[in-house]
Amino acid sequence: MRFDSARLAATIAESRNRLINLGIFNEVNLSHRLDTLHVDIRDRLPVFGYPRFALADRNFRQWWETRDFSRTVYGIWGLWRNVGGWNHRLTLQLLHGYTEWADLSYRVPFRRQDKSWSWTARAQFTANHEVWYKTENNRLQFLNVDRNWGQVQWNGGLTLAYRPTFYTWLEAEPAWQHFRVSDTVVSNGGNPRYLQNGNTRQNASWLALRLVRDKRIRRDYPVNGSLLRLELRPMRISTPASEATAHLWLSARYSVYKPLAGGVWAFGAYSRYATGALPYTYGRVMGYGSDYVRGYEAYVADGNGYALFKTAWRYPLWFDHHVRPEKIVPNKLLRDVPVSVWLNVFADAGRVVQPTLMPGNEMARNWMHGLGLGLDVLAFYDRMVRFEVSLGAWNKPSGNLSFINAF
Repeated sequence: MRFDSARLAATIAESRNRLINLGIFNEVNLSHRLDTLHVDIRDRLPVFGYPRFALADRNFRQWWETRDFSRTVYGIWGLWRNVGGWNHRLTLQLLHGYTEWADLSYRVPFRRQDKSWSWTARAQFTANHEVWYKTENNRLQFLNVDRNWGQVQWNGGLTLAYRPTFYTWLEAEPAWQHFRVSDTVVSNGGNPRYLQNGNTRQNASWLALRLVRDKRIRRDYPVNGSLLRLELRPMRISTPASEATAHLWLSARYSVYKPLAGGVWAFGAYSRYATGALPYTYGRVMGYGSDYVRGYEAYVADGNGYALFKTAWRYPLWFDHHVRPEKIVPNKLLRDVPVSVWLNVFADAGRVVQPTLMPGNEMARNWMHGLGLGLDVLAFYDRMVRFEVSLGAWNKPSGNLSFINAF
């Protein structure tokens, strides 16, 4: 087969990105000389574990208000990559502190580019003395139950996926969730809406059906391409003391990345909506995970759904720059670390759909807008820390530190 130089360079770049996306290499370099392709890879440790320390609050901004180190979790996180040489992945997490946490998952990836199956099984247990039990003045309120657990939660699920073509796959996820809370949480002095009809126990089961089309280049921090996720989720919520209720969840997530002016333009549009009257545990929609307007990290908003738009221009100050810490860390797998540093200029907008109207929580009624500057630092292609300064709520500047992608 004959290639012109431009096509050959594009093919080599695509092959390198696919190897990076496997997540089992610390470094990937491809080059060619005449008719020979040279592949230089550095494996990650197949069995790897380390002590884990993390903040238990929703984000760094909220934790910084108290600077309370009792609001942290710590323990061990273990990963067995490439189980059996097939890139199967076993993950175990055991944490103590603000939350007692045990998490186990096993993932079997697609084995071929198309017409292939994948599955992931997981189980999780968490328990807390302190409960995020209601929203007041647009902020989470906390209730501490000293003697007993304030909340205990069990989760379990199985995700089955079929990939007809390389970029597109279908998922079916049957899952189950159980809540048990202290009487204090749902009493008149607490939040009777925390679980369904003021009960102290609640079960939920669902079957999530998803369509995923992923054409991102560099999935952990895309530099080109797009991602579309559509989900339909029939859900049943039940308690021992009341009839079960049926709900339908609809969600759509789309992000696109385009080279622009020496950098990358990123845009994301995200939405979710659930039918029926929801207990508080399922009506917390804005301010959690990555679903928030930057500049509003200290606040939350409740309702049946939300619409959120994010855009950013990312400029590479360093891109796949190599640092060599072998004198500090005497490990041959860490002798050459790929590092990237990106400058961000961003703007977000979002609002709650069908908000839960409670006195003092007026933020859910209106659009939220935020803009700012950020610095994203990546190591090994997928380890990330974000530093951001935003102008958002009431036009007040705020800062935040995060370890997940904003898109």
